[in-house]
Amino acid sequence: MYEKEVKKLLRDLFFEFWMTEDDWEEFLIELETKSNISIKKLSDDIEIGVNNGYSVKKQLELVKKVLKEKNIMK
Repeated sequence: MYEKEVKKLLRDLFFEFWMTEDDWEEFLIELETKSNISIKKLSDDIEIGVNNGYSVKKQLELVKKVLKEKNIMK
């Protein structure tokens, strides 16, 4: 349900000017494989948070926090 928002967040955080769309898609696959975090799972977790009364914005902030804690982003 929130996969579009998760992909946008990831693109904002990780997309580099030199990447083609193919590079970007490959990056997403590698990110999911190596970090053991899937876009679908993040989307599902955001939906749970929204259903519990938290905003999408707050949930996306938590996704950033998770990425930092897993040392996926600095």
